Amino acid sequence: MILNGFRRVGVPLTVTPQDLEWGRVQCAKLDRRYGKRRFPTEEHDDSRWRGSVADRVVERYLREICRAPFNWFPDGGYGAPDYQINHATAELKTCVRNVPPLASYAVKYPANGYDRRPDEAAADAVCFASYERVPLGLDVVWFLGGYDRKPFLRIARFVARGETVDMRPDGSPFIASDDLYTLEIGDNLTAPRSWLRDLELRP
Repeated sequence: MILNGFRRVGVPLTVTPQDLEWGRVQCAKLDRRYGKRRFPTEEHDDSRWRGSVADRVVERYLREICRAPFNWFPDGGYGAPDYQINHATAELKTCVRNVPPLASYAVKYPANGYDRRPDEAAADAVCFASYERVPLGLDVVWFLGGYDRKPFLRIARFVARGETVDMRPDGSPFIASDDLYTLEIGDNLTAPRSWLRDLELRP
């Protein structure tokens, strides 16, 4: 989708008021169970529970179009796989923004397993979403697609804590508050349906 000369990316998925309430409750439940293990900058904003909302909204989309056995693990804890598609597991990472995503924006993945418990295995694949806050309407989760985790880490750019990840829409820098792998969305991610089909067909 081209708008004002900029290319938007992703599949738009509507967030309902029920999704918002569920996300708040679910995030609080996971905090009580596992402790708060998110970026310090998220401690006092709504990014944490909106990430839980995105998990639920993307699950609804994937379950609707998936042709293989599908499972969702909402209580697995931060850093654990979120979904199982046939024999493969997948982890969703979400950035919260006030605008729709553009192809020039970057997806981000933690470099040091800060949000994974020692007994948790890393997922086979990663997928990404951009959560758009909409002040005068329903919020939107843009599902961006995914990548196998190990190849993603090979092609992504490593950004150390304190370095600039990318630029915000207002021109200010987004500074990494922990070590990250980052990748410009562009044409780098496998589109949602193609990514899903690949996981469905794996033995």
